[in-house]
Amino acid sequence: MVIALLSDVAGYQLGKQSYLVNSDQILSVQKLSSVYDSRQIAEKILVLQNLLGWVDDNVNEKLIFEQVLFKLSFSDILIDSLV
Repeated sequence: MVIALLSDVAGYQLGKQSYLVNSDQILSVQKLSSVYDSRQIAEKILVLQNLLGWVDDNVNEKLIFEQVLFKLSFSDILIDSLV
């Protein structure tokens, strides 16, 4: 879900609003789009895709979750979920 949201942010920045997966979350997409540039979004997507490889390799799910939190800890994704 986070990868889909970040992909939506990248698409929004490119003007592809009609292709959003999370069209019901347009305010979050707009907010993240104003905070991060396309390079930062691409880096976060790459990190999460690499962690998906860990799932395929049967790495402990708590370790994967910890890494996701660590990698996105300064992200509005986590801040918004606490509000």
